[in-house]
Amino acid sequence: MSTDGASSPSRLLPRLLGVLLLIMGLALLAGGVKLSMLGGSLYYLLAGIGIALTGVLLLATRRAALGLYALVLFASTVWALWEVGLDWWQLVPRLA
Repeated sequence: MSTDGASSPSRLLPRLLGVLLLIMGLALLAGGVKLSMLGGSLYYLLAGIGIALTGVLLLATRRAALGLYALVLFASTVWALWEVGLDWWQLVPRLA
């Protein structure tokens, strides 16, 4: 059995999350590019970049991933409030 800890859950889980966030970010980025080309919101393009970069930072085991993800979450909240105000039923799909 290896004792180097390379496959321990504390190292494996952030990398799996990094891969998942990278895939989700790229999908959001692709949709955001298409939407912006149709004259829609740039939010999805920017959020896709932020989430994909968060995934890359997690894969590189950089602590900056947490700060970047917090920034994307904060920006998403501000965008949603700006777009629909305090209408609960319109906020839920944007923030869930």
